[in-house]
Amino acid sequence: MLKLKTKHIGPLLLLLLIAAIIFFWREFGGNHAFVLRGRVVDQDGQPIAGVAISAEVSYQHTLAIPIPFTTNDHSTEQLHVSTDNEGNFRLRSTGQRVSVTYFHKEGYLSPEQSRTLIADSFEAKEIDSRAIIPYTMWKIGKTEPLIKSSLSERVNDDVFIDVLTGQRVDADQSQSADLHITISAEPSVDRNPFAWSCTIQAINGGLIETSDPLRFRAPTEGYVPSIQHRFDPANPDQRWQHHFGASYFLRGRNGKLYATCKLTIESGSTFRLDIESFCNPNGSPNLEVA
Repeated sequence: MLKLKTKHIGPLLLLLLIAAIIFFWREFGGNHAFVLRGRVVDQDGQPIAGVAISAEVSYQHTLAIPIPFTTNDHSTEQLHVSTDNEGNFRLRSTGQRVSVTYFHKEGYLSPEQSRTLIADSFEAKEIDSRAIIPYTMWKIGKTEPLIKSSLSERVNDDVFIDVLTGQRVDADQSQSADLHITISAEPSVDRNPFAWSCTIQAINGGLIETSDPLRFRAPTEGYVPSIQHRFDPANPDQRWQHHFGASYFLRGRNGKLYATCKLTIESGSTFRLDIESFCNPNGSPNLEVA
């Protein structure tokens, strides 16, 4: 029988104690070891090598077990990696949440340089180390001088908008506008959630709703004359929202204008409308700004 010498017991117990502390720190302290894998491609699906990627990991740096005279503060660390020849990357650490925040390579536009990015965040305990998360960067091509416009107003009725100027157009001159936005709402009772809707209509053109953060090339087909969004707290199939936002491709002026428009509406006793547009008035679907 193998016998441990007494002098070896002390170091062995110390190792066991360290292992137990690490286990409790990771599993009960809210921190989890994770491996996040991703792949970066361009708009045509081709892998991009040498992309610099940064991520932020938040973690709890003390035990989450109540111990007198200790705190459970949180800290963050930065991770930095680059993609390989196949566009793949891997982030490995221990923490509670990881946010992929930065992509960079000369000659490409990254998600955070687009017009809609929110940091891509993951709960560490929910990350599947076998899954490969896709990311897209836009390979810069020919750019064109786009026109940027914006409108921010409180509204109670129909709004006609010229997206090139960002100005409202009178109803009797509506055919010179690009968008017709209609907001309707039921009366609010005791400030409870109320049913409301908005309809966005393209005048002499069409719309495509999009969630693509890299909106630098408008489609040439698939447009519809109008899009409606309805929010009814009494309907379980409709997710009620006090604040609504969406993005669209616009083809207007009988095909002579292409644009990407970001719309936000905040409901209330009066509605607040914000719209930002990037327009190509030359009849080209290219929305890469010079």
